[in-house]
Order: sequence, then C-alpha cells, then structure tokens
Amino acid sequence: MAKKNKYALDSPKGYIVPSYSDLKRKLWPMALTLSNRTMCPGSVELYKNPEEEEPRRAVPLLITLDLHKHRELEYCVAKSAEFFTQHNQRATYFVPAAYVRMYEPLAGTLRQARAMGHSVGCHGLNHTPDEDLGGLPPDREFELLKEATVILEDALGGPVTSFRAPSYRISKRTLPILDELGYKADLSVTPQHFPLFSSTPFGFGRLLAPRSPYHPSDQSPLSRGNLKLLEIPTSCFVMPFAQATILAVPKFARNVMTPLLATEAKRFNRTFVLQLHPESVVGKDDWKFPPLRWTDFLPDRTGGFRFRYKFIERDCVRVQTLTHKLLAGLRDEVGLKPMSVDDFLANGHRPVN
Repeated sequence: MAKKNKYALDSPKGYIVPSYSDLKRKLWPMALTLSNRTMCPGSVELYKNPEEEEPRRAVPLLITLDLHKHRELEYCVAKSAEFFTQHNQRATYFVPAAYVRMYEPLAGTLRQARAMGHSVGCHGLNHTPDEDLGGLPPDREFELLKEATVILEDALGGPVTSFRAPSYRISKRTLPILDELGYKADLSVTPQHFPLFSSTPFGFGRLLAPRSPYHPSDQSPLSRGNLKLLEIPTSCFVMPFAQATILAVPKFARNVMTPLLATEAKRFNRTFVLQLHPESVVGKDDWKFPPLRWTDFLPDRTGGFRFRYKFIERDCVRVQTLTHKLLAGLRDEVGLKPMSVDDFLANGHRPVN
C-alpha cells in the first residue's frame, strides 16, 4: 500500500492543505529548490538557501503607499518615509497631483522622501469619484493624465515615471496614454483576485491577467503586447495584498498571503507588490463610515459593495499594530529585497513572457 501523504485530507483526491508551519518548514524550501532559473533580475543582492550550493538573486519587494485626503497628510508621509528608512526599506508613494497644491508643504515633504531614496509616482489628479479613468471620454482622459503629470513634475522638480490609477480603475486607453506621456511603469492591475469585493466589482477580465511584470498591449491593459511601459501587477491571492485586506482579515494576510505570495515570487520569477496607506503606518488612520444603508449591499461601479468597509479595523492604534506586524513578517522573509519602483526599473528588470 502506498504511503499516505501526511499533508493530505481524507478525501478521494487527496487534496494537499498544509498548515502555516508546514508551509514554512516544508513547502517553502522545496519551492526554492525545484527550479534552477535565475530569480528576478530587478534585484541587486543575493541570498542563499541552506540546501542550495549557489546563491540566488533576491526577489524585489515593492512597498507602495497610496495617498488620500487626510488632515495630517504631510506628517503621515514624512513619518512613514522615516520609518521605512530606519528599517532599510525603500518605498514608493503614489500621489494625486492636485494634492501638492491643496497641501502646501506636501511638495517639499515628497522631495525629502525622494532624497531619502524613496520614489514618488502619480495617482491621478484629484482622486475623486468623478475621476473614473474607466469611464471618461478619450479626450478628457488624456487631458487629465497630462495635467496631473505636469503638476506633479513641476512640484517635484523632475520626471515622474510610475503611475497607479485611483481605485485601480483604468480603461483600455490608459496605458497607451501613459506610454505616450513618458511613464515607464504602471501598477494598476490586480490579477486573478475575486473582484466582487473590491473597488472594481465587475472586473472579471482581471482573472486572466498576468501575475508577472509584462509589457502590455495597446488594445488591453490585461494582455501582453508591445508598449514600452511596464505593467507591474499588485500581488493577489483571492484578494489584493493591500491595506484594506490587512485590516479586514489580518491573520489571513499575515499567515497565509505573505508566505504564499513570497514563495510564488521566488519560485516563478515574480515581483512581490504590497499596497499600503501612509497614515496606517504612523497610526493616524481616520476611517469614518456612515451607518449601513440598504444601498451598501448593491454593487457600485466605482466602489463595489460598500458594506465590506464595516469589516475593516478602524482603531488607529490597532491599525498601526497590524500594519507593523505584517511589515515585520516581510522583513523576516529570506530572499526579499525591498526597493522602490525607480530602483526596480533602474536595476534592469526584464519581464518574463
């Protein structure tokens, strides 16, 4: 009689469902040794698994932070930049361009963050509900993106090369426009996650999007093509590896998503991308939700099912603790190299087709 797999459930098909400790102890080293392929060339440092003779290139970890309106926005950006610098991590801040005029000291704070080694990317113009790139007329979309680029580059005194759309909503024209405007990378695609509980509830096409960085098609942002711009997908497993997920299901994010996505990145030559908010890093969250209404249980095209926000942790101290625990777990993962998007591009990343 064949020896039963100790990880298998008592089922005819013998599905393998390892515990978290088994995943860390057994599956992660095995995943690293199954392939002799060189890890992602966007990195510059090496790591060595004890079971391997030759070291491998570390997998890029891109910590990205999206800015939203906040009464202490400059403080949140400045303190979070200091936090990541103290932990030898470089981050990328995605900024709605109009904020550098709305919050007068913000431009100087962003320039200081750049001087510390962090990157600054564009997050649209205003980040308002009417700024839905997936529903704007073509001329208006081009004008908005161009205006946002000019404003942000003038405030920073240099080029802005990366972009993430507000609420991850883009049209089939967005990436060709960004390519024309000189952007080198976009981080708006969230591949193969369950869309109904996200801000793109009808984005089922993303279920087929590539999980590795790729040059997208000029006909669809979800397909490979010949644009010069590089699409760097946000890491996903059922849900995006993002701030809302961390606050809604913190144990799942920390104990399941982190090791699985880290192993995937190492094994399949992918990039590990995390999305956060600066206020969550520094303990200044000011989440406010009105009482539930029956309309919150209906999908909104630009916001999804809004009742899901009721499951998100709102205590600012608890939010900061959960965020720091997840970041500490990432620092403990062997073989991950935190870097900004600009570092990633400068280190000569080549997408795997």
